[in-house]
Amino acid sequence: QYGDTPLLSGHTYDNASGNINRQEETLFPRRYSSQPHHVRQYAQYSSDFEYFIEYQLNHMYIRYFNWNFIGRDADIQDAGWHAGFTESEHEDNPAHNTYYYLPFFIGLLGMFFHFQKDWKRALSVLALFILTGVAIIVFLNQTPMQPRERDYAYVGSFFAFAIWIGMGGVGLVDMVKEYWKSSNIAAYGILGLLFLAVPFQMGWQNFNDHDRSERYIAPDYAYNLLQSVDYQGILFTNGDNDTFPLWYLQEVEGVRTDVRIVCLSLLNTDWYIKQLRDQWSHESAPVPISLNNEEIEQLTSGLELYQPDTIRIPVNKNLLQSAFTDSSKYREAIGVKSDTSLNVYRETVDFGMPIDSLDNEVAWYYEGRSAGRDQQGNERFYTQVQDEVILDILRTNKWLRPVYFANTVSRTSQLNLQNYFRFEGKAFRVVPDRHDDVSAFGWIDTEILGDTYRKFRFRKWNKEGNYLDENIRRMLGNYRYGVTELANAYLQENKPDSASKWLAWGEKNIPFNTIEGDNRSIILYAYSYARANDSENANRLADKIKEPTLENLQYYMEQYDKLQQDVARINDEIKRARANADIEKQQELQRRIQQISSRRDRIIREFSYAVNNLDIIHSIYTMTGRQDKAKALTQQVNQITQNSIEFPPNRSGSPEANQ
Repeated sequence: QYGDTPLLSGHTYDNASGNINRQEETLFPRRYSSQPHHVRQYAQYSSDFEYFIEYQLNHMYIRYFNWNFIGRDADIQDAGWHAGFTESEHEDNPAHNTYYYLPFFIGLLGMFFHFQKDWKRALSVLALFILTGVAIIVFLNQTPMQPRERDYAYVGSFFAFAIWIGMGGVGLVDMVKEYWKSSNIAAYGILGLLFLAVPFQMGWQNFNDHDRSERYIAPDYAYNLLQSVDYQGILFTNGDNDTFPLWYLQEVEGVRTDVRIVCLSLLNTDWYIKQLRDQWSHESAPVPISLNNEEIEQLTSGLELYQPDTIRIPVNKNLLQSAFTDSSKYREAIGVKSDTSLNVYRETVDFGMPIDSLDNEVAWYYEGRSAGRDQQGNERFYTQVQDEVILDILRTNKWLRPVYFANTVSRTSQLNLQNYFRFEGKAFRVVPDRHDDVSAFGWIDTEILGDTYRKFRFRKWNKEGNYLDENIRRMLGNYRYGVTELANAYLQENKPDSASKWLAWGEKNIPFNTIEGDNRSIILYAYSYARANDSENANRLADKIKEPTLENLQYYMEQYDKLQQDVARINDEIKRARANADIEKQQELQRRIQQISSRRDRIIREFSYAVNNLDIIHSIYTMTGRQDKAKALTQQVNQITQNSIEFPPNRSGSPEANQ
């Protein structure tokens, strides 16, 4: 299900055309993915070799090597290494670990010492070091924009180097004893210094960001996701991170074993589809899949192009009315034998709304996944096996069992069903009730969502000092967005007190003072407080995030000015190269312009993002009657931007609607 990765030969990116060249193969292809976001990144490199050196080798291996033996700057995605001799903007990050090159240099010394004393065994360690490091880089042939850091893939290589650190300690002791004429005092002294310089220093630096005691985020996340699913529900999960914790809770702790987990990454394999179709899991009945073995094997044999079309799935209300009457009729409807002793029915599976109010059919336009363009320039689309199986489950299920997507499932894998999504905590339930004006969280029934949130658990999430890495902090932001969506739904019902109550509930369980939040979640929280007429909390959070947002604006303004200067300078060089008819120099400079333009576009996006956030803060001050703060903020923004933008912008509607 992971597809093929070219190693020694294959198609690769062509800088001249800006696409993958399918007409001829090349040796050592590194830029092979046709995904649009990958293709945009490939354009920043002049050749496959440059991409291999700069990204795959330097960024995806040497950077991790330096993290382990020189120092790490932060736990933020794509953070660099940092030895500790210079200042860093991430000094306060828990994963800011500095080793001052000491493990690295002692490891180098150990390697030389090992080769000098026993070159054969040293060669075997070198082979281990290379084969579990650089060789894996060549074999994996990674695409750009990896979703998370991949340092764990090279742990064998780091273990090998750690052997040489031990050898380096032995070598230093031998050198000292030889210099001091076998003095045991000197040997013990150097051993003590080595212990303080490397293992003690590394332990001191690393303990706080490796301590997992009293951290229950993973099992509680799984628990909350399972509680978001109604009885006998079918839950589509994205991959390992939101599947294995759920399986643990079900198989080890016996929590919500009625829910059938369907892992989408495995749903591309024939054996898994057959297993879901044929087997019970505790009291969860087999998944309704109509495909026979031959059809499954044909479906999983390869990808096929897909013609975008409107998909229609009927809603048989008479069937639902009958099935939701009692247990025996529900068993019969879902195909469970009458002699089955396991309970498969509860009244809540009926959508929590009158059957007559459901739509007569679920109909939506599905485009498929982008497959690039053909030779004539026409855009093509395809579906993965998992997409076809999801559609088959929706049709075969006939809306009898609750069907959910975990809210971590990518929008691409949601099959454009968002208009039928009802947000129920950590999952979206597919309900035959279309809502055209929905947010990224679908539509909300405040009573259902509130009841779900009351079942959640947050064991020691708010304990001060608990280390929560970037991935966890991002996931907790997802919780906060969900709470603000519930608050906004109550505001639409003209219930500001309920909105304020749930916002306070969210802060109690995931407080901003002990758990770092991204700027956006804090600002939207503050704005929701302001809309709920809770001026005190709205201003408290707005004040908290104003200065960091202004600092971001200042930073991106400076970066933009620097890039503009670089572009002007390179354009002057291009003119000189053109005057000298230096074609090769012109091409190199054009590539540099393209790289700078890509960075400039990102800076512009971040700059606009900061301005939008400050606009919301300005609105909060205005809504809560703090005109003095609103005026001061306007002056600060205009000073940073030198009045180059209109602030606050002339807008219509709410600030967040203009993002």
